Amino acid sequence: MSESYLENPCIECAASKHLRDLLQDVKTTSAQSAILLVGPSGTGKSSLARRALDAASFDIRVLDFRTLCHDDPVTTIAAVLAAFQPRQDSGPQAVLLDDIDFWAPAPGFSNAITPIETRTVAVLNDALKNSLEVAQPFVFIATACHEKAVHPALLCVRRLRHVVRLYPLAVAERKALAESWIRSRLRGKIKWCASLDMIARQIATVTPGFVHADFSRFFSFVEEPVNVALSKEDGDVLKRVNEVFSDASLSDVLRAIVPSLLASAGGVSSLISNGKCTSPDSLFGLDNEIQQFLECITSVFASSALQGSSTADPQTRTSMEIMKTLGTFRGLILYGPTGCGKTAMTKLAPALLPKHTVNFLYIDATAIVSSVIGDAEQKLTRLFAIANAIAPALLVVENIDILAPNRDLSEEDGGSAAQAFNRLLSTFLTQIDGVHRGHEGAPVFMLATSRSLDLIDTALLRPGRFEIHIELRHPDASSRLQILKTFLKSRGVALRDGLGKTINFNTKDFTVNSRGWTAPDIFSFGRELLVDERFGNNLPSLQK
Repeated sequence: MSESYLENPCIECAASKHLRDLLQDVKTTSAQSAILLVGPSGTGKSSLARRALDAASFDIRVLDFRTLCHDDPVTTIAAVLAAFQPRQDSGPQAVLLDDIDFWAPAPGFSNAITPIETRTVAVLNDALKNSLEVAQPFVFIATACHEKAVHPALLCVRRLRHVVRLYPLAVAERKALAESWIRSRLRGKIKWCASLDMIARQIATVTPGFVHADFSRFFSFVEEPVNVALSKEDGDVLKRVNEVFSDASLSDVLRAIVPSLLASAGGVSSLISNGKCTSPDSLFGLDNEIQQFLECITSVFASSALQGSSTADPQTRTSMEIMKTLGTFRGLILYGPTGCGKTAMTKLAPALLPKHTVNFLYIDATAIVSSVIGDAEQKLTRLFAIANAIAPALLVVENIDILAPNRDLSEEDGGSAAQAFNRLLSTFLTQIDGVHRGHEGAPVFMLATSRSLDLIDTALLRPGRFEIHIELRHPDASSRLQILKTFLKSRGVALRDGLGKTINFNTKDFTVNSRGWTAPDIFSFGRELLVDERFGNNLPSLQK
């Protein structure tokens, strides 16, 4: 990326320092080396490589899509060989190849390895072997989104021997990036002060999981309002800049930006991508369950999300005490019959947690299961890798019993299906045990739903995994009546006690005859009331 604010040395990450040290070793010892830069899309792998090579005064030759994509495979092979050909009487040399996992994919990450890909792997293998035997400083840098996506023949000791991993920006890096951008826009018009430092800190807090590409989009949204605020000579400029970065303005901007990691994840969506979330007031008869859910969620995220806030905040103190009492736990399961409000309660999380301080990931287990051997395991591994990368994150898995069915039940069927589910369950358990804190110590918490705990394998329910279980039951009589009244009210109709006695409808009959109904059943009954002509004229409109 070419933006000047990215050149600020205070934003240098651990990966940049590691790469800089490797290049310095190559120069000082006249050695040869091959480096693989691994990181999610948008983390700036190519830009980092170019800046590091330029700073170390390497002569860079780039292998890009236009260089390698030819109908004639001979031309592609010749381009690779030419790039690795050493130049006489030249200083340190480097070859940069972006997206090596596209040109030399691992067999498990490609549906079928084509002949040209096979030749490319062989040519790269030989070129690396020969280049590492030259007498002058030489480095080969390749980029990939995932280490396992690169053909294993290129990852042996004598090939891509060094792996440098890039992660989404940590809190300190996000703050430094925001501060650098703000300073570049102020151009000395306003002296840096505590108020501007607070803006940079706030931007860092509400952008978890962001990479450089996400920040570019973020700054493009706020650049014009900031320029307008700075262009006016009259009034308080600092006050106008603060208004640009108010909570309401930031919420509007962040609603339009989905982190790159989440946008590129197949089958995974944001729990609040439509900007809507459930209100606790809309779940009738679940006060105790909501309170327990609130305590569990806030105990995981509040202490990290509210860093820097006053410790006198009762909510913060309560959350920390709960966390100490409960200890380490990774997941919570909401279970109960269909229609009792499990999915609706998962959407409570965005309303309970501080805005934009947690990434909410949502996936239905049916999107992971696949008939292709190994495909489901890869999807599951990638899902947890995304959750770790964009932590703090809340991962919501609907119908978890599909991913982790009770082995006592699934083994009764026998055959290859039972074996496939056992492999998937083993992968799931391994990933759960490996996730609790993201790369910068931020929490990753799992929230799952199921119709019954009996459908889930007991290994998933033991302490340290999904040890917290909240049962959601059918609504009681008063809750059923309140759901019906709320539904009719949303349609502009009021329901009063004793209304319509001539047509055999009253609250007592409804509460008795609706025993065992769930919210969808009550909604269906309410629609019948509105549609049926005999009832329509007996229900007064709220507008009258």
